[in-house]
Amino acid sequence: MTADRAVWRGQLLFLLIVASAVSLAAEGRLMPSLVLDGALAFAFMPLAQVWGFRAVWRVRAGHRATAEDLGGFLRGNGPWLWWWCAFAALVSIVPPRALGSFTVPVELSLLVPFVLTARRDHRWLVAEHARESRAAWIDVCALRLVIWGAAVTWFYGLAVWHRYASLVFPWIGA
Repeated sequence: MTADRAVWRGQLLFLLIVASAVSLAAEGRLMPSLVLDGALAFAFMPLAQVWGFRAVWRVRAGHRATAEDLGGFLRGNGPWLWWWCAFAALVSIVPPRALGSFTVPVELSLLVPFVLTARRDHRWLVAEHARESRAAWIDVCALRLVIWGAAVTWFYGLAVWHRYASLVFPWIGA
């Protein structure tokens, strides 16, 4: 199997786990239609990671990212996979109406994979790419800013677009 295929298989696995958690959160069980809907709705996540990594790598490393570079970086998704699995377990046990009381703890728990991933990315850049510690932290911050910025813009941009497009179009005569 080529490195490119391995990268995309890993990203599809990540997407399947996220989509399964979405189905469990929405219905309390895995439903193929909701898993597919969740996969389509969250497809921006793997795309943002791949696009963001390649863009930042080209600027920070000065050359195109190889599939091995991308694969090494994406192995840092491990803490996020575990977080999504824990979230899926929580929403499959707690009834959807009772999830409101878990909002703050779930949001705070996001710090754990964020910190673990940042540390893992830093160690990977230092060990595999001989980056100095300070430069590696700059790379980590640039990577996360671009990837998370693109993902958040896409996620909330669609919601804002659907909410306000009908208000904006009459102003421009459409």
